[in-house]
Amino acid sequence: KRRNEEKTAEEEAEKAKQAFEAAAEKYNKHIAEEPEIKEKEKLKIQYEGKKAAYEGLEEAKNDLAEAKSNLKEAENKVKEAKSLCEELGNKVITLHNEFKALDEEHSKMLAGYLAGITGSLAEKLNDGEPCPVCGSTVHPHKAVKADDNVTEDEVKEKKRLVDAKYAELNDASNNKTSADETLRQEITGSSEINQVVAAAEAVLKSKKESLIEGIDSLETLNIAIKELGEEIENYDKIKKNLEKKKKDTEDEATKKSANIEPAKKESADAEKDFDIARKAVRNALEKNGFTSESE
Repeated sequence: KRRNEEKTAEEEAEKAKQAFEAAAEKYNKHIAEEPEIKEKEKLKIQYEGKKAAYEGLEEAKNDLAEAKSNLKEAENKVKEAKSLCEELGNKVITLHNEFKALDEEHSKMLAGYLAGITGSLAEKLNDGEPCPVCGSTVHPHKAVKADDNVTEDEVKEKKRLVDAKYAELNDASNNKTSADETLRQEITGSSEINQVVAAAEAVLKSKKESLIEGIDSLETLNIAIKELGEEIENYDKIKKNLEKKKKDTEDEATKKSANIEPAKKESADAEKDFDIARKAVRNALEKNGFTSESE
């Protein structure tokens, strides 16, 4: 029985030792990854230090997007202003031609009207009588009255149309001048905004040059930081568990190993006691005439 207890103690000690060795192997295998984890900790710190740069990148992107939007709006205004200038320019040309035609018609009508007046006066002139216009009593070249008499009212109406057309032409010319000035201002404004776009593009380019290769946005950076953090945290958690497992199995192996010697001692003592008892039995048998234990 004592020998069985000794054997059991040895088996348990061996089993505990193997459990400890297995736990130690797992632990050592795990901590072999620690240099790599240390590098990832450094990388995580580096990434976190780049957050401000990436936040500046987002701001630069927004600034460029806003500048481009403003430029597009300015270019549309320039396009509209050019269209208006072209429309007003054509209108001025049309009105000028219409005014010129009316003015010529008026001049002809006025000439016809005046010719009609002088012709009427000439019809009334008699030789020897003074001309009511020049006072001459000799009239070698009398004016001839036109066949199509033009009335004063007709001349005045035509003059009214000429003046109205001129006023319309003048308004259109003023509008064209105003539109030209607006176009000039819109072009200047568009040019200035284009410079803002160029500057925003330069800033964004500069920001991008300071970024981490393969990470082109703040969102991607935050994901990378989170993944690194989770990987480091998971490593530490597993390390802690393996460390505890290693210690627990080591303690158990130590405890089981400590049980072997007492078991051996008990076994040895029991065997010694058994030998003493056996010897006493033999001596008693011999005294009583028995030569062996079997008798």
